[in-house]
Amino acid sequence: METIKEDMGGHHTPAPIDRLEQCVKDGSIGLILDVVQDLMKGNFGITSSDAFRNEKNMSISGITNVTKAAIAGGLPFEVAYAMSDSYIASFEKCRDHNALNEKFTQACLSFTKLVYEHNQAMSDQKTQANYHCEKAKAYVFKHVQEKIEVKEIAEAIGVTPNYLSAVFRKNEGVTLSQYVMQKKISRAKSFSVLPKRKRR
Repeated sequence: METIKEDMGGHHTPAPIDRLEQCVKDGSIGLILDVVQDLMKGNFGITSSDAFRNEKNMSISGITNVTKAAIAGGLPFEVAYAMSDSYIASFEKCRDHNALNEKFTQACLSFTKLVYEHNQAMSDQKTQANYHCEKAKAYVFKHVQEKIEVKEIAEAIGVTPNYLSAVFRKNEGVTLSQYVMQKKISRAKSFSVLPKRKRR
């Protein structure tokens, strides 16, 4: 049985397209150029009797897949679709093969960079949110015997009450006020079960 090649009847197998989509989805800016170059080495389907029109059609099809991959990678769909529309319009303005290939490569790189930057920003925000939640819990632990308000905790760690309330609930699954109450109840119970000292 013959090995299936990545060039069957003028079409790629899904493999190179899958690699491209995965690269964009992961924000792999170090790999995207090589992946695009590999994709361009293969043959494409025929959607028009005009060769250059066919290349434009294939570029439009490709950028549609790239757009979906970028959205799956976390890029807001409004941004992704706006970019897609802009690049498709630019494909139509290309006058030769080299310009079209350059524009398609630029599009793939731009999408991949934005996914990478978006995910980095989200990671930084998550790290910061975790830090503030831990600072809030440390404050509660230290002041559990006192009356504690969210406003006081937020002021102590240098953030706004609304921000702290939102990230705490998202990260911990309970509101900060509920967490404070839980810790107060837990402390009260721990003291209630302590053995009483005998009088001498």
